[in-house]
Amino acid sequence: MARKILDTQLNYIVHKSNFDRANKELQRLKRTGGTEEQIAVAKARVDALRERSRAANEAIDTAGVSKTTIGK
Repeated sequence: MARKILDTQLNYIVHKSNFDRANKELQRLKRTGGTEEQIAVAKARVDALRERSRAANEAIDTAGVSKTTIGK
């Protein structure tokens, strides 16, 4: 039987990955001395992606499916 990933699981993975990547970029800009404008844009992106990641996490918890295994 083929396994399929649910939309809630896919959203969780994508939004978490995007948030992690944006957060690393923000930390890099802070470390390397990015301009205030670059840092502000990066912070806004991190905040937006944090909210999307949180919403995806809540959706997957509400659905009661696993974050780490793919269902049948």
